[in-house]
Order: sequence, then structure tokens, then C-alpha cells
Amino acid sequence: MYLTEVSKDFGQALIDLTGVGAISFVADRAYILSGTSQVDESPVENSELLKKWDGVQIKKVEEDHNLTPTEKQQVIKSRRGQGLFRNRVSEIEDHCRVTQVDKPEHLIASHIKPWSVSDNKERLDGENGLLLTPSIDHLFDHGHISFRGNGALLVSPTAHTLTLIKMGIPRNQDYNVGKFTQVQSRYLEYHRDSIFLKARVSNRTLSQMAKKGKIK
Repeated sequence: MYLTEVSKDFGQALIDLTGVGAISFVADRAYILSGTSQVDESPVENSELLKKWDGVQIKKVEEDHNLTPTEKQQVIKSRRGQGLFRNRVSEIEDHCRVTQVDKPEHLIASHIKPWSVSDNKERLDGENGLLLTPSIDHLFDHGHISFRGNGALLVSPTAHTLTLIKMGIPRNQDYNVGKFTQVQSRYLEYHRDSIFLKARVSNRTLSQMAKKGKIK
């Protein structure tokens, strides 16, 4: 039914199962209403339902009769950026594009399109990955940064600037990390549309919050 009220618990379940975009939207509305920053406490990370969803996806892989035991193992390993997936990413990327770190032991193979919403082919696709240092991986995974296909670094307007600088994000707003392949660019389009946090608090809202002493 159109515009039917639902319970808080049921609404939260729907939001979590809808995906990152819905969770981020609700988190941004909470930011505007409360004046408290969400950058250091990811709603995705704190969602028990999404963790359960990951478990459901792993179970599906384990029960998939079209995959050999070895293939199942590789798909599950790819969730943690390990195994065949990491090897394939390393054939394309050899350093963190933001920090320039190139020591493999300091780099994480991170999915561009999240593992939980990818099919098994995408989960093992090296072009669906980047090698990132842990702090950059965290920011990318939770939508505080993203990239355009031409390499332009995008920083979410909801992110805390000083925190990002401390975590290795360049101050230069025109920072370019180098062009991506066509396939990488398609995955990045998904990341920008579904993961990247785009909401911005209006100047009027900031002014109102400042008057109330919620921000300085």
C-alpha cells in the first residue's frame, strides 16, 4: 500500500536489505537533524543485518553445485581480498593510487563493486579491484572517497576534512590518481552511484546548527 506506516524495526530491516545507498541516505538525514558527524561511525559497518547478508552469500557459494570445491574456495577467499582475486588485481595494479605505497604487505586488494552485491565472476575479476593501504581501503569501502574513470579523486562532502587529511587524502581537490581501464571505470560507476556518500548539508542548515552551538 502507498505511504503505509511500518514499525521502526521493520523499516530498519528494509533499509539494511535495500543496500548501502539507503543506509547512507538515512545516516545523512540523521546528520542533518542531529548535527552529529557520521564519518567516524559507518552505518554499514554497524549493520548486523548486512553482516548476516554476507553470511547468506557465502552459504550460497558453498551450496552452488556449478562451482568446483576449488572455485568455491577462491570465491570465498576473494571476500577478504585474498587468493586468486588478489593475484589478478596485482596484475593490473602495483601500488596504492592515493598514497603511492607499493609494498605488497601493506596493501589490501579491495573490491570496487562490493563482494556482497557482485556475482561470482565479478568477485574474481581483477579489474573489479584496487590495491589500497588500510586507511584508504576503509575510506573507499565506506564511500568517503571514490574515483572517476579518468582518475580524478572524489571526496564526499559529508566527510570530515581534517580526518581525511590525517588518513592520507591529498589536500589538492584536483588530485588525479591516473586513468583506469574501461572495465574498472564501469565498476567505479557503480561505486559512485551506490557507495559514494553524496549528501551535503545546506548552508542554511549549517547556519542554523551554528546558531544552536552544534558546530563551530
